[in-house]
Amino acid sequence: MGLPTLMSTALAINGASLIFAAAVLINGWSRAEWLVQRGTMTHQQLEILAEVSGAIDRYMDLVERSALPSDVASGKAQVASILARWSSSVTRESDMLESPHSDDEAHVEHARIARIRQLVARGEQALLTRREPLWVTRTEIDVLIQEATQDERDEVEQTTAAIARTGQQIGVLVIGIPLAALGMAGLMSLLLVRAMRRRLRALMAGAAAIGGGDLAYRFQGNARDDLGLLAVMFNRMAARLRRSRTRLEVLQYELEARVAQRTAELEQKNRQLQAIDSNRVQFFSEISHELRTPLTALRGEAEVSLRQPDDTRGQLESLRHIVALAADLENSIDDLVALARSQTRELLLVREPIELCSLLSRTTSAGCALGRPHGVDVVFVNNAARSDFRGDTQRLQQAFLTLVDNAVKHAPARSTVTTTLDASPAAGVYHVAVIDRGPGIPSTLRNRVFDDFFQGDPDQRSGMGLGLAIARRVINAHGGRIEITDAEGSTGTCVMVSLPLCEARQARA
Repeated sequence: MGLPTLMSTALAINGASLIFAAAVLINGWSRAEWLVQRGTMTHQQLEILAEVSGAIDRYMDLVERSALPSDVASGKAQVASILARWSSSVTRESDMLESPHSDDEAHVEHARIARIRQLVARGEQALLTRREPLWVTRTEIDVLIQEATQDERDEVEQTTAAIARTGQQIGVLVIGIPLAALGMAGLMSLLLVRAMRRRLRALMAGAAAIGGGDLAYRFQGNARDDLGLLAVMFNRMAARLRRSRTRLEVLQYELEARVAQRTAELEQKNRQLQAIDSNRVQFFSEISHELRTPLTALRGEAEVSLRQPDDTRGQLESLRHIVALAADLENSIDDLVALARSQTRELLLVREPIELCSLLSRTTSAGCALGRPHGVDVVFVNNAARSDFRGDTQRLQQAFLTLVDNAVKHAPARSTVTTTLDASPAAGVYHVAVIDRGPGIPSTLRNRVFDDFFQGDPDQRSGMGLGLAIARRVINAHGGRIEITDAEGSTGTCVMVSLPLCEARQARA
């Protein structure tokens, strides 16, 4: 036999083998589909049996509990519907099998269904007539359902075993098909490996670029296989990393800006602390002079009185000087005590209902005595319809008198210091303004005049620089605010105090 014949014979045998294997596969596939359909119908009947059992149990419970007639009728209809579905399913299964054995099994199933219908009707009648316990009927029904369920389970097992045998037969007969395709598979595998190696090298190069920091790198192509999905995931990861890096750069910039801002604030606070410390040093360097001067004067006046015991007029004059100096010394000590209390603990207030108009009138009267030696008039103008407030009378009067005294000291002779009271319900505040026509305060010093121990022009200063600091603490303790602006006109200073109207409503409550 020549080579061409051998080749033809081999081709014929291979062709016949392939045709036979294909026929076997088709037959086996048809058999498998039929078995699967039978198994599906068997499972459906098992589900129907479960529904039958549940529906009958619910119906019997409704009858036994003497439920509403509508509920009983609904339950009965549900039982009848499910039994009809069961009977229809048995008929379809028998038609599909088309064998004498299947017809016998269908007859048995229909007989069970008919018996269950009879037992349901008998159970309802027995319960109504009380002739026999309901559990007897329910037990027989359960037995019939269990028998039917067991038959269906046996069919499931038989079908499963048949499917397994068919699969084994198909597996044995199709061994030749993979052998015939082995050569082609080898060639395709070689081509596939070459393509995969090329794409894997591209993925490795892209991963190296992204790992090196080039987050703008993107893989090209739109393949939908695993490697294509991997490339898409790499692109998404790179995009997320790029966004995260951008956010981190923004956060870093904001953090650096905040650090710079906090550093500037700390430097400003340090400068303020240094200024306060400088003021304290200056205060302690001058406090001996401030306290020693009145003490020396007191001692001098007392020695003069002792040297001239018979000079009654001189002694009276010395006593008046002693009283005035003692008052100055007492005021200095009171300022120091008030400052110490405000710095060591919260300022304690004795709140009571007061009239700001009356309080400012008394302050103006005291201010007139302060301004008279300087040739300065002190007046009060009330523009508020009502001025009820709740606060510490003594401390508020001390604060306002400090403002008036400070205005008198800086006001020129034959001028007027004016105190005004206004109410602003829309803004919810009272406005108290103390206005003088003095030289004014430079804008650079307006925030510092309320600092402890701060003193302005050395040629005009008096006291220890505590009055305005204490006044601000008193106003703040009442929930108010104090600030310095230019007075209306060419010269002068306006010290504006704002107090909340809410305190006034509490005073009326």
